[in-house]
Formats: sequence, structure tokens, C-alpha cells
Amino acid sequence: MLSPKDIENHVKYIARMGLTVVKLPEDITDNFDSDLFLREQREYINPDPDADKYIPGGFRAYGNGSSYHHPQIRQVREKVYEHLLPIFQAVHGLSDSYIELMADRFARRNKLVPVTAESWHRDATINYKETNINGITNVIYGGWTNLDKTQTQYFSFVPGSHKGVDLKSGFSKISEEEAKMCEKKKKIVIVPPYHCIIFNELLRHEVLKRKQAINAPQFSCRLYHKYRISNTGTSLLGEDYIKEIIHNQSPFNLHEKGLPPMYAKMHIFCWRKQLVEFSENIRPAFKCRTKRGDYIMNRYFGGLRQANLELFPNYTENEVAILLPRKL
Repeated sequence: MLSPKDIENHVKYIARMGLTVVKLPEDITDNFDSDLFLREQREYINPDPDADKYIPGGFRAYGNGSSYHHPQIRQVREKVYEHLLPIFQAVHGLSDSYIELMADRFARRNKLVPVTAESWHRDATINYKETNINGITNVIYGGWTNLDKTQTQYFSFVPGSHKGVDLKSGFSKISEEEAKMCEKKKKIVIVPPYHCIIFNELLRHEVLKRKQAINAPQFSCRLYHKYRISNTGTSLLGEDYIKEIIHNQSPFNLHEKGLPPMYAKMHIFCWRKQLVEFSENIRPAFKCRTKRGDYIMNRYFGGLRQANLELFPNYTENEVAILLPRKL
């Protein structure tokens, strides 16, 4: 449990820097069994934890329903939410606000396939201008939980760059001059094992390309998360839609209009052969025949129910409740 002093410090960091790194009770990640989680990914013919057959590319964020609805992930999601709740209450609790957890992706990085560095950006989930016109206030926090037992993870950002942002749309490009300024002002924070990071999604940050130590384990795991703080009790995606996703055990939207892709658009053009080979391990319900005759997995996956695959246990009342707005 977080002490009043811990909460006070986290509030200060979020206000000044736009983020904070939170120590978690050790049982949250100790109880996460990555081998069990990977073996029970229903969409794969041979879900071998020792192999790298789950997602192409370097970013390695999963887009299949099993990765969202497996009990191992749901347990982490629920426990981290409860641990972070006092921080959000301290920051926003006096403003008659609601909180909802937006379920995000699991990722398992392979040190043999380096992550491609991404330029400076903001993860604008919604069209802020449109919601402001409608009188809805939103603050969205991104971040992730480090699921590794020994490996430290890293986040590169520009402190305070979440302040005074006037986005004209849901996503804002950055100029070359702004990028140079970001390079000068950037800071790198560590996210050790048994910790998670939360940051205002309007914070300027980059996907950091970083070499792992030679003796580091081959794979590194994390669970991304988003928290929406708003003045409305209406779900961003809609309560009926959230319950439909849970019922079908299908992937959650990344944002209002976008599903998580299983591979990048350029894979089909630049790495078609590898994609065809990768797709051999995907069950037929998640594949289609292309005009060229290739049998390739869909870029976006449907749910386990539509594929007539075994479902995971039903959600508990609280597991559903945290995915919908509740008063802080």
C-alpha cells in the first residue's frame, strides 16, 4: 500500500514532470506466469514460449484476443489499477472526476530483434479539440508495467512538455526544429522490475532504441495501460461495446477508432515471404487468401468466440467495473 508521503511525491512528479514511476507490490508481477500465458494463446497452432512466433516486427505489442483476456493479464491489470487508484484520487479526486481503465497491449521484446526507434511524438488517443467543444474534459495517462523479474526498462521524454498543449486534432506531428529541442531537453527514466510508469499522454516522448546487455535474458515483457480521467460517466468506447469485447473475447481498441494491428502495413510489401511463413502458425479462422494467392494472417484479429475457440473464464464484476467510468 502506498504511504501518504509516497502519494504526495507521485502527485508532485506528475504535476512537474508529467510522469511518475511507481513501485508495485512484488506479488503482482511475481504471480505473472509468462510461460503459462504464452502457451495459452488460442490463436496459434503451436504457442511455444521458447520460440518467437507471436508477433512480427520489433515493437512486439500483441493484437490477439487471448493476450487481452487471459486470466494472467487480467489479474495484473486489476491489481495495478487498485494500486494506482490513490494516486489518481489525489491528483483528480477533488474535481468530481471519473476514471476508466482502457485495456492496452501486452508486449514481449526479443533482444535479437531490436526495437525500431521512433521519432518524438505524443500519444494523443482522442480528438481533444472535439471533446473540449462538447464540454468534456479528458486527461489520459499512458505507460506500462515492467513484467520482468531482473531487467530494467527505460523511457525517454521531455519533462513538462505536457503543459499548455493545444492540439488541433487527435494527433500532432512534430517539426524538425521541435525534434532538435526535444533532443536537447530529454531525460531518460528507469522502470525497474516490480515497477510501473504512468505519464500524461501529451508528454513528448520517443520509442527508445536501446541495446540490452549481452547476458540479459532473450525476452523482455511489459503490459501497457491507459487511464482516462474525465468529467463524464460515459465510457469513451461505449459501455455496450466494452461488454461486447468482453463477451467475444476480442482485442480492445487502441483508441476510439483503431484496433491493434498484428503487423505493420509495410510487412505485406517488404516482408511478404516472412509474413507467409509466420502465418503458418496461425489458426485458419484468423487468416485469409490474398489476390496473389498467399495465405496470410489478418492484420486485425477477431474474437475467440467468433473463431469457435475455447474461451477464458468469465470476467468478475470488478474486472468489468474497472473498464468502465467510476467516480474517483
